[in-house]
Amino acid sequence: MLQQLEQLIEKNADYSEFYILTMAIRRLKEEELECQETADMFSEYGSFLSLLPRIKIPLRATPTEHYFKQRKYRAETINNIYKNKGTDAAIGYIKSLPVQEEDMDYKEWLRLQALREEHQHKNSSFLAKLLHHTT
Repeated sequence: MLQQLEQLIEKNADYSEFYILTMAIRRLKEEELECQETADMFSEYGSFLSLLPRIKIPLRATPTEHYFKQRKYRAETINNIYKNKGTDAAIGYIKSLPVQEEDMDYKEWLRLQALREEHQHKNSSFLAKLLHHTT
């Protein structure tokens, strides 16, 4: 393709256009070479990465609109309690609220997920034993 473009330029361009377009073609050829070298390099890295074991990294879901509305409502409620009843009442209210997963730091959330998985595993093995004994 670049050769056809060069031939077309040689036949139809004046000297200044010829020079500018020729320089552009040379740059494109260099980029083609660089692109191929980069592609080869990424291919080599990809083959190295495929040798590494895959690690499962649990990710949290993005908070929903409902969560943000609920959080805003809680903040307004805490603000009203603080204004009307004072600091101790506001702190008491905050302590009475259940902890939401979205408010946990990642380590706490991950610990909760591990406990859930353990609980599900115990329940599923219990059900398997129960089913085995009833059949």
